[in-house]
Amino acid sequence: MSSTTNSLVSLALLGTPGRAVACPLPELQAEWEKIQQGSEDSEEAFYRLAAMVFAYRRAGLLPEEQEVSYPLTEPLEETQPFLPQEPSLILRSLLSNRLTATLAYGLDLVAEEGLILRPEYVYELLSTVLKKGSGYNVACRANALKVSGNRGKWLLPLLEVEEESPLDLEHWELSGQQARLQLLKQVRREDPRAAIPLVERTWREETASNREALLSCFSIGLSQEDEEFLTAVMAKDRSQKVREVARSLLGSLPKGQLVRRYCELLKGQLKYGRILGWSYTPIPYSPELKELGIAEVSPNKGESDEHYILRQIAERVPLTFWMEFYETSDPMKAAQRLAKNPPFASYFSITSPIVTLRDRHWAYWVLQEQCDSKTLEELVGLLSPGQREDIDLRKYNARHGIPEQWVTEGEEMWGPRFSLAFLKIVSACYVYYRLAKTEQIGLSLHPDVQPFLYNLLHGEDAEHVPDMTPSKRAFLEDLLLIMQTKAALDKTFPKTK
Repeated sequence: MSSTTNSLVSLALLGTPGRAVACPLPELQAEWEKIQQGSEDSEEAFYRLAAMVFAYRRAGLLPEEQEVSYPLTEPLEETQPFLPQEPSLILRSLLSNRLTATLAYGLDLVAEEGLILRPEYVYELLSTVLKKGSGYNVACRANALKVSGNRGKWLLPLLEVEEESPLDLEHWELSGQQARLQLLKQVRREDPRAAIPLVERTWREETASNREALLSCFSIGLSQEDEEFLTAVMAKDRSQKVREVARSLLGSLPKGQLVRRYCELLKGQLKYGRILGWSYTPIPYSPELKELGIAEVSPNKGESDEHYILRQIAERVPLTFWMEFYETSDPMKAAQRLAKNPPFASYFSITSPIVTLRDRHWAYWVLQEQCDSKTLEELVGLLSPGQREDIDLRKYNARHGIPEQWVTEGEEMWGPRFSLAFLKIVSACYVYYRLAKTEQIGLSLHPDVQPFLYNLLHGEDAEHVPDMTPSKRAFLEDLLLIMQTKAALDKTFPKTK
């Protein structure tokens, strides 16, 4: 190859007229002659020969013969303003560090502001976010394309990535299962009533597993308007798992027919006296109870089957039932009386109906009366950020870290008091958190606790923090990075945060 290169260099220096270049490599001879014969003049032949030699030297392959050429078009001119350099570098850093949720947060801010990335950042963003199996959700992928402007659309064919159908009801039948789930979740957040006619368009053609996944999305924005559809699914669906999901959702409607039936069955079966305590009137087991999801045999050796049947029903009735039972119009009083002295002794789970009905007020009142570690673990996740500020977490056993249900995707930012207590818990225990969960925590923490986190890592007493293992330090460093990045993005886009 050196002699060929030398010949080409000589041609470039001395000129092309009257000069011929011999091909020293047999495998290039045919292409060599073809180029010389097909060129209009020696200068054109020189450029084409040089390009072939360069390509062969880099790739070791001959040019592929194509009967049809595919000329590249140019992207349309951009009409939207470009994102400034500093936030562009922040997004690039998030991309390289695989901080998917924080990147999605930033892209959402940029898209809301109507800005687009500079051309030099577009390829890296799209080739990563749109890659199959990248882990980015549909909304983030759509925002990535949106902030890439006309150059992004131009790049899609070169990346061999099809432009995703927008999150639009018209594209429901054409979308894949994951895209449908994302769309259905968005619809349930924005307009829950539109979800039923949407899923009905393809419901009969869906597999049982797909129907189960789609039906699970109805937990978002669940309301009384969903009862008719869910009741039909519970009664007629071919899959037992799908019917169970429908029954579970119906059991979360405090004013629904299913919950009213639970109340009717339990009414008059329980009595409480200050001297004698609780007494129970059994309900015979029947096919109806089986259809309602009530099991017949207790798994506990110390609990009778008769009490077990009643207890299952008691753990499915709303707070209004207990208000009527205790003859009070004060829901807080009923909640705290039940928590203080529940029926069925230690077998009764006060948290079960609260979690099922997702009653955050009931959860808040119970936590005022009963603040043990188990109750905190199950109920804190239901509380609003304001309610969490009033909860004392000092009794929480941090041995197993923070419960998954305390941290949910896309929730409101926590208050400073809860954020500080949360940080003290995670810094005191040795628990590994996945990066996705770490991001959700970092995006939820109040910015006022950032100095506390910084001092844990870099303050004067940082070396004396107990059990500061390398993995714990890495986790806290990630938290600090996410908080600092979010603060920088919020400062750049103060109107849209």
